[in-house]
Amino acid sequence: LAFGFSFLVPELLVALNFVGIVSVRSMLRAWRWAVVLCFTFAAIINPLPSPIPMILQALALLALYFLAVGISALHERHVRRRVAATDVPDAHGLPSGSQ
Repeated sequence: LAFGFSFLVPELLVALNFVGIVSVRSMLRAWRWAVVLCFTFAAIINPLPSPIPMILQALALLALYFLAVGISALHERHVRRRVAATDVPDAHGLPSGSQ
């Protein structure tokens, strides 16, 4: 159950980014904490005494974390472009949405 929930954390991060609560910049600033948390979580939850499964699980979690950062970065870039396209000045020099 813990393995399943751990692999849903990146989806939660993407959802928080889409809502506007977490930014890509904050996720990239926290990458060191993400590495520590992934390896600590994998070490505690993994039932096998061998370090190989722990390392593989932590690396999978980190790959999903950075995939979530990449998806969030694409989303932020798309939103920025959409906002820039709607703020084109009209004939009076005002943004198109303001009258």
